[in-house]
Amino acid sequence: MEDQGSDIWPRKHNVLGVGISATTYDELLEVGIDAAKARRAACVSHLAVHGLVTASDDRELWDILNEFEVVAPDGIGVYLYGSYPNVVKKRIPGTQY
Repeated sequence: MEDQGSDIWPRKHNVLGVGISATTYDELLEVGIDAAKARRAACVSHLAVHGLVTASDDRELWDILNEFEVVAPDGIGVYLYGSYPNVVKKRIPGTQY
């Protein structure tokens, strides 16, 4: 699952089977604007640890999340787990985005 980034979307890394986007606020804002200008639809999630744990036991949710263009690390648990191997750049809470 390493490097699932596409032409404009941030690179993803495997965190418990879900591709978590290695991104920052600024990068996410930039690619979102680029996608809107190109009239490209996208699914974006700000995923907390509860969603990650639930997806690890729910194949349908796991499949859906792995189809999203961006799965930003919202919860501190996702951030801390992802930052251990230096994968996640920054925690991106959806309420602040």
